[in-house]
Amino acid sequence: MIQDANLQESTGKKPTPLSLSLHRDSVPIDLGLLASQIAVCGYAVVQGAGHQRDQLAELATQFGNIQFHERSASDGVVEIESAPANGNTDAQFAGQGIAAFPFHTDGSYLDEIRQIDRDVFVRVNPPRGLVIQCVRPAQFGGNLVLCDGLAVSRAIQAESPGLFAELRRFDVASVCRGGRICTKFPVFGYGSLGLKVRFRSDHFLWADAAGKFAVEELVERYFQDESFQTEVEMIPGDMVIIDNHRMLHSRKAIVGDTPQGRLMRRIWIAAETEYLFARSGATTQQSYLEDATVDDYRTVSSPLPFRDRLQWPTVGGSSHGA
Repeated sequence: MIQDANLQESTGKKPTPLSLSLHRDSVPIDLGLLASQIAVCGYAVVQGAGHQRDQLAELATQFGNIQFHERSASDGVVEIESAPANGNTDAQFAGQGIAAFPFHTDGSYLDEIRQIDRDVFVRVNPPRGLVIQCVRPAQFGGNLVLCDGLAVSRAIQAESPGLFAELRRFDVASVCRGGRICTKFPVFGYGSLGLKVRFRSDHFLWADAAGKFAVEELVERYFQDESFQTEVEMIPGDMVIIDNHRMLHSRKAIVGDTPQGRLMRRIWIAAETEYLFARSGATTQQSYLEDATVDDYRTVSSPLPFRDRLQWPTVGGSSHGA
């Protein structure tokens, strides 16, 4: 059952996972119910959705087009295997180890322009959503933990308006990852669908002197507060759909796992803020950032539009005020 949004916020009750099936010869998945669950809670658990790789993409594409990751396969899927042998020897992909992995927005480092065709460019931002599929859980530990950024933002605005204003500053935080130029962003921003939370709390995050204290207070006082968190235990075949612009997610430490380890699959759903540009009258493929003006470009379409039949819900209103 989907809980009423007002009841959810006033009582703090956790949502009931949806027990649905993707198998067309049984009960078809109710996409409207799924969207309602995401609108209220920021995520939805689909029990028994299937453990096959193609079933993950099947569910994700009901919400929009796939956004590819630098480590994803041709179908957009990334396999995340957390085994003791991996440890945390590769800090770049520490999520593949067994230690607890802190709260983060997937793709928090993304703010790029990529050329996808002659004179055609796409702006790449963090995905709007992600779907995680459980193939093989850890023997002990390793549960997914979600933190509701919308609830956190409301609490901060009510309790510490000054802190919220600092976290809204456009350059309060930066993520430097994989040799890229640092991406600066506010922790709490707004887009066409409302609130957008962007954050990660590991060694890739940087903040200036003023921002450092704000970020530390945010983590210690709010993100670590269990009243904003939901722990999700998954078994093989379960999937969870997460609103990546609202919810942060983390993983608990894995204890005494087998050498085979925990195996999850993940796929990204593209954000509505990815814009496609084409240069008017261009004759070369040289970088347009060097000598072009805004008038040299025209928006030709949204390259990764959401399907008309199922839109992501508006999150927290569209007001840009603090």
